[in-house]
This record gives sequence, C-alpha cells and structure tokens, in this order.
Amino acid sequence: MYNDVNQWWAHHKSSYSVQQKHFNVIQLIDKLFSSVPFNLYDIGAGTGVLLSELEELYHSCYFCGFDLSQEAILNKVCNSNIVLHDINSSLSLEQISNSNINIACFVDVLEHLPNPSLALSTLPQSIDYLLISVPNFNHLSARISCLLGRVPFQNKPQRGGHIYWFNYSVLCQLLTDSGWKIILENNLYPNPAYKSLSSLKQLSATSFILIAKRCA
Repeated sequence: MYNDVNQWWAHHKSSYSVQQKHFNVIQLIDKLFSSVPFNLYDIGAGTGVLLSELEELYHSCYFCGFDLSQEAILNKVCNSNIVLHDINSSLSLEQISNSNINIACFVDVLEHLPNPSLALSTLPQSIDYLLISVPNFNHLSARISCLLGRVPFQNKPQRGGHIYWFNYSVLCQLLTDSGWKIILENNLYPNPAYKSLSSLKQLSATSFILIAKRCA
C-alpha cells in the first residue's frame, strides 16, 4: 500500500486534525495533573495535534514529541519541538526535571509495534506515568466483521498496519509485565450512552484510553 511512514502521512491529511480520542486523553490529564507542573513526551506524535491542544491549556508545562516520519514533522501543527526518532531505538529525553511529573504518551502507537513491551519497559526511569490509547480488537463491530470473513476497520492496511491486536486483557497483561499499573481510564465509545456498559468494555469500547503509574 505505502512504501514507508512518510507516504502514509502524505496521504492522510485528516490525521492532522483533532479527534475524539484527543479529548479523552486531555480529560485524563486534567483530572490528575491540572494543578501541578508536568513534562509530557508524546511518543509517535505525528504532526503534534495533541501537543497543540495541550499547549493552549497548560502554559507552564513542557512538551516534546517524537516521531519516525520526517513528513509529519515538516507539517507539524504545534509549537513544541518534535524530534525524528525510531521508537525501536533507545529514547533520550531532554528537559527532565525531578521537581516535575514526567509523562510518556502513546496515543494509537503501540498497535503498530511488533514488541510494544520493549517500548514500555525501556523507558527512562524518570518517567512517572504512561498515557496510552489503543484500539480494541474485541469491539463488537470487529468481532462481527471477523465472523463475516472481513478485515475489521481498525486492522485494514489503509489504517497504517496494526500488527499488535489489543483487547483489554492483553493490554493489562502488557502493562503489568512492563512494570506499570492502571490508575484511571477514559475509554472511547461509539456513542456516549455506551459508557453505561463500561462493565462490558471488552465489547462496547472502540479504544482503551488510560493512565498507568510505574510500580514501586
């Protein structure tokens, strides 16, 4: 389909705009960190859509992005720096402050990695929290597509190639094995009314969006 990530970004201009998942992420940040200074490192930042929104809300905080695509970085929409970086290599974070909370953000990134546990377990020890969003492969519509012999929407090559398919149990096990514990969730549902079915989130949530804290 696309030879590399730069071609993907060149053909997906809609990914330059704010989506509902970004609002869910911001709501989590606001619940936990609105009254304290923090540094946020957006891994797989793309064009910096999330960073742009955060810059408007948290003026005293530090933001930095990392992405594999030079095309995305050249078209960035944020003021923060976005560094060209392959997530499979070691990550060196600038502006680390022991007096500030340090957050690493993976919004729709881990599903593109063959070994997401490596990305989580090798983060610098200075990172205190993870902010994660991943699509739910067990969502009811995806299950129906599989039963009908179709590729689920989230797993189509046009979506950028999801090579690690998450459900809630897989995500929880990944975090536990990597030394992280979920402390707050704000999952994405196709309809706000579905939030009442949070006990059935394995089927009702289209994406899992959460904050995890490093285990002591």
